[in-house]
Amino acid sequence: ACTEGTSGQPCDMDCGTHGSCVILSGTESCLCQEGWQGDVCDSCADGYIPRNDECVLPGPDPCQPNPCTQPYKTRCEAEQNGAVCLCDDDAQDNDGDGVCLPSCALLSRFYPTQACDDSSGLARLLGVRTCVTVLRLDPGDQSFDDLYARGEFNQWDLSSPLHLRDDGLWELQLSLEPGDYAYKFFTNGQQGWFEDPANPFFKWVDGQRNSRLQVADCKKPMLVLLHEPLTNADGEVLLDVQFVDGASGLGLREDSVSVQMDGQDVEVDLDPSSGVISLHQPGLLNGKYSFRFEAGDSSGDMAQALYVPVWVEGKKFDWRSAVMYFAMTDRFLDGNVSNDNAVDGVDPKANWHGGDFDGIRKKIESGYFDQLGVNVIWLSSISENAAGAYEGSQNRLYSAYHSYWPVSTGWSLDHPLPGKLPVEPHFGTSEELKTLIRIAHAHGIRVIVDLVLNHVHEDSPLWTEHSQDNPPWFHLPAEGCKETDWTKPVTCWFAPYLPDFDYTNTRVMDTMMNHAVWLVEEYNIDGFRVDAVKHMVDDVVHSLRGRMEQILRFSGLRFYMVGETFTGEDGADLLKHYIGEDALDGQFDFPLFWKITSVFLRKEQDLKSLEQMVAQNDSLYGQWAIMSNFLGNHDVCRALSQANGDIGDIWCNGGKEQGWTNPPQQPVSQEPYSRLALAWVFLMTSPGIPLIYYGDEIGMAGAGDPDNRRPMVFDDELNEAQKGLLALVQKLGNLRHDHPCLWDGDRRDLLVSDDGNLWAYAMGDQSDTVVVVINRSGQSRSVSIPLTGLNIDDGSSFYDELGLKSFEVSEGKLELDVDAMGAGILTVE
Repeated sequence: ACTEGTSGQPCDMDCGTHGSCVILSGTESCLCQEGWQGDVCDSCADGYIPRNDECVLPGPDPCQPNPCTQPYKTRCEAEQNGAVCLCDDDAQDNDGDGVCLPSCALLSRFYPTQACDDSSGLARLLGVRTCVTVLRLDPGDQSFDDLYARGEFNQWDLSSPLHLRDDGLWELQLSLEPGDYAYKFFTNGQQGWFEDPANPFFKWVDGQRNSRLQVADCKKPMLVLLHEPLTNADGEVLLDVQFVDGASGLGLREDSVSVQMDGQDVEVDLDPSSGVISLHQPGLLNGKYSFRFEAGDSSGDMAQALYVPVWVEGKKFDWRSAVMYFAMTDRFLDGNVSNDNAVDGVDPKANWHGGDFDGIRKKIESGYFDQLGVNVIWLSSISENAAGAYEGSQNRLYSAYHSYWPVSTGWSLDHPLPGKLPVEPHFGTSEELKTLIRIAHAHGIRVIVDLVLNHVHEDSPLWTEHSQDNPPWFHLPAEGCKETDWTKPVTCWFAPYLPDFDYTNTRVMDTMMNHAVWLVEEYNIDGFRVDAVKHMVDDVVHSLRGRMEQILRFSGLRFYMVGETFTGEDGADLLKHYIGEDALDGQFDFPLFWKITSVFLRKEQDLKSLEQMVAQNDSLYGQWAIMSNFLGNHDVCRALSQANGDIGDIWCNGGKEQGWTNPPQQPVSQEPYSRLALAWVFLMTSPGIPLIYYGDEIGMAGAGDPDNRRPMVFDDELNEAQKGLLALVQKLGNLRHDHPCLWDGDRRDLLVSDDGNLWAYAMGDQSDTVVVVINRSGQSRSVSIPLTGLNIDDGSSFYDELGLKSFEVSEGKLELDVDAMGAGILTVE
């Protein structure tokens, strides 16, 4: 008597929220809503996908790419009508204003013994500064029956056990006097003694390296940045900094509060009861700004000044998108002849040429770097260098134009070096450097500086004052690197006049790390090129990263550190050793450089060998790594002269002497420029930061040092081939920014010819695909490129950005002609 498919009869079956009970053939059943299926309508029907408790037809994922880019609000959830942005797991919006800020859970990671309250929407530390020091260990996959901290604070005994918390972390709370303590963790299990893996700082005792516990004076107040700087489209910056009183509870002296932006006083709001200093700075133009907060207590004790760098720009910068230019300062452009002071008796090849900060500034202002797509400039070390002449390679006299003979390295605000200047006077003044950096930032260009930490020149006050110290500041007795055949890279001296630091001495480490911090805070720089990484103990890069993390905590900025570790074709493992979140961001990829030189410039290997290498190399160094790829630098023969056959071998053996006695001339044929052009196409369409060594964008000739450091030439000084190469590099640099898949995407091989002279690959992400075709042969090629797996439909159109032609996809392929020694970069129209 029941009506089929109706619910008119009693029907009590629970069909959840996506179905209703109906009678079918006298039996209770569930009638599912559209998109749902199953006995009780609890799964998605065929062709539908789950999304936020709904079953929807598949389509573009609104969370890919992630539209959620506000600080602390990067968690994206897809909804039927789009995406919603939510606070990160360690953030909160307790005041409901739509702005996510750190929760107390996040703040407590860095201040674990301080009480905290985030109920107002702004997490604040409560009370005075505590005097408890905490050691914690995340055991990860390891298991311990017991765990102890043994160090100088307990005479290395077993009196300080850690306890296992409910969350799986091991913890120890200590009450210690301010000071510096070496320690290790210890377990009675198999592992025995081991360093604290979460601590980037080290202290050597009796020739053994230990973790280093630095206990600050809790009686002094401190300043804490409470969240990443907030900016908006109107150029407004919002900052909240808290004054936390010292343990003595002497209270904030309100008239001691001072805040400066780029050296000029700015107004702030102060809440004396909480100690929160709030800054709302409106109307700032695009660029980078440096804020400095100061405050003290009623006794006159000042907290350590707080440096907060802030970028105002339309889109958050990603270092993977960088195009870097090394403007070797002395050889780039003479902008101020008043600081030109060559050294008597030194050949011009190895002497000062007058390049300076003003010269680089003028080229920034002229748009030279913007036209190249350059958004990172690497400057020579800014430290003052030795005066006079010293013997270099081939027993010839050199000046310190290269800036690797520092005498003022070690300078800091609290430790100026007597009789020395903080900045190389041939390059200009501190104010001229600040002007250069400020204008670069206004152009959206980051500035990194060469950081020379391995050694100083013998004219440095550090050598004069500490050469006889015990424990020693330097590796003594001196052993030359060449004399020991480079078998003692950490302890050897590059030259008899370049004392080599011994970083097992804590005072040396502190002096040089304080210098690095001073450089960042004084000049508002964005990163370091770390010189001679393999010639220093590992502690250096770990300590450098640790100090940068300390001063930039909550700034939201990644401070980029790229290492120089000169190595051969098989040196990838050595490069990788120094890369990680607790060390360098990346290194200059020497193994890839040698391959590029062989394949494109010297044509000794084919494109198959390069394709096989990059299949591994693109991801070899890990997700954290941002490597830098290059065609030349100041330590190798010029790329164009390699391409012209002027250099004896790939390694530039004999190149230094050749530069003095038989320097290569600028080629008259097009062939070497075409080879270099193909190398540029590959470099600019590959993951990693492409480095333009000044002059390689125009194809300057040169053998070894110092011939590879000829003065830069511009404009009418260029021949037609150089002008054409420059136009290509400009095109490539800007294409890289127009198509983020060239630096953010994955490489997919499409075609490699049997003869190894033609290679086609795609760089793609979820929103864009670029096809790159390189023809290394001397004949034009007609090619059919399969687009399998790229999700490109027939009828789609590609535009060759180099050949300026359109091509249509047919039967899943692209048919096109590629010029001899030519290339195509095809973008979806």
